[in-house]
This record gives sequence, C-alpha cells and structure tokens, in this order.
Amino acid sequence: MKHSEEQIIEIAKNVIEDIEWPYDTSKEIRIGFTSIDEQLEKWKDLKGFEQIKDKIFAYWNVIFDFPEDEHWEERNVYYVEIRDEDGIPYKVGHRQAKFKVEKDQNNKFYKSKY
Repeated sequence: MKHSEEQIIEIAKNVIEDIEWPYDTSKEIRIGFTSIDEQLEKWKDLKGFEQIKDKIFAYWNVIFDFPEDEHWEERNVYYVEIRDEDGIPYKVGHRQAKFKVEKDQNNKFYKSKY
C-alpha cells in the first residue's frame, strides 16, 4: 500500500464534497483495499484475462452512507474508488449510477459519464 487509510479517506471526502453529495456524518466511513495479487487470483480463470491483466491496479473503496433524512434506512451508500499507486480517484457511484471522477481547471473534482 502506498497510501494510508487516513489519506484515502480525506481524498474521498474531497470528492464527495466537490460533487456535492451529502452523506451521513454520524455514520462511520468504511474503507477497503484490494491488491493486485487479490485481483489476479480472483480473475485468473476469466476468458480474455491474459489480455487485460497488465491493466489491473491496486485500489481503495471508500463507502459513505446516504443521509438519514433521505429515508433510505441503510439501504444505499455512495462509494469512491481511488488508485493506490497515485491516490487518484477514478470512480464514484451508488446503486443507481456510477460516474468517472475527473478534475476541472480549478482542481475541483466533478463526475462525468462512465
């Protein structure tokens, strides 16, 4: 791992803030790390794996709960996926949609079509 959980959570919070998705601040932010080795083992039998295995990278998945006042009652969450190598967020979403994460000329994150 090249980044700490604390660093990754801060990056994810910046993404969520910039794209203006509110989250339940009273709930714990959850975080998980997926290594390259884990992915190689999981996908090794997938047809066409040899052609894509060099594109696999380690990443973090940071999960935020929807705000309580939206009445999802723990049935929906936001996630932000961040590359471990460089700390760059590349995907954000929830059950209904997913988006690419990019930066504008003011260095602010925004979401675009995936």
